[in-house]
Amino acid sequence: MAVAKGDPHWRGLLEQVALQWRQSGFLYELESRYGLPHKHPLNPSEAASAAQDKQSLPYFLQRLTEGFARLNTTTGWNFPVFYDGWTARQFASGIVTTLQLSAIGILGSCLIGLLGALAMGASKPLRWLVRGYVEVLRNTPSLAQLYFIYFGVGALLRGGLEGGAAPWYANPFGLAALCITLHYGAFAVEIVRAGLLAVPASTRDAALALGYGRAARLWHIQLPLALRACLPALGNNMVQLIKGSSIAYAVAVPEVLYSAQEIWSERYNVVEMMLLVLVTYFAAMAVLAWALHRLERRLHIPGGGP
Repeated sequence: MAVAKGDPHWRGLLEQVALQWRQSGFLYELESRYGLPHKHPLNPSEAASAAQDKQSLPYFLQRLTEGFARLNTTTGWNFPVFYDGWTARQFASGIVTTLQLSAIGILGSCLIGLLGALAMGASKPLRWLVRGYVEVLRNTPSLAQLYFIYFGVGALLRGGLEGGAAPWYANPFGLAALCITLHYGAFAVEIVRAGLLAVPASTRDAALALGYGRAARLWHIQLPLALRACLPALGNNMVQLIKGSSIAYAVAVPEVLYSAQEIWSERYNVVEMMLLVLVTYFAAMAVLAWALHRLERRLHIPGGGP
């Protein structure tokens, strides 16, 4: 935007905006974010308000933020996520985006795995269709699939849209979630299918002798036993899915790795941010592994094996 030099209207407007930024603390935060000297320090009332906000934090959090700020000044190890509000919100937003991608992918891939495994026992054309999907998605790189979906399918979807924000099925997040779901859904199909095949034929015959129809036998006997058998493999697929969600970085989805890259490009702290990314993924894997272990123990049938 360009304005005439010395224009009193625009000068007054810009000064008003700058004053609002200063009073809200946004200008001070920008200077902190880019390592600039604080040419616009807070006035006494604003400083008192900021100090009051800091005092409202629990004592251990106050000491934590002060400790990491001191670590940066004394050793050069810079973890701004723990003492800079702007950076903390940016990194937290990346974690939330990663969790959203993972949740959509887990639910979608499990649904695809269940429906695909059931379709493998249906008519021959449907079985061939599912088999083709599984073979193509399992034997091609997930990044190549993402580029095909984003730059190919996504371009076609966006081509017929007018201006404005693209709907979920044409924006980077939606297309990345679709790619992750389809890719790991192909593995889930084989996992659930193996679980169904693991149900002994004698169990199916006993259900048939008791008068269970095909649908009732599948729903009440085969599927519960199959899901118990394939739960460890499904859990491993979920773990791989969460780690694989980082491919969304390639199409500028602001997940945790993308957010970390934006931070280190401004703060020049690649090692520190990558440590935080690794710890974040490790923590997510630990929570998921614990939850799956508890679920396996809860669903374990006494005498049904380890």
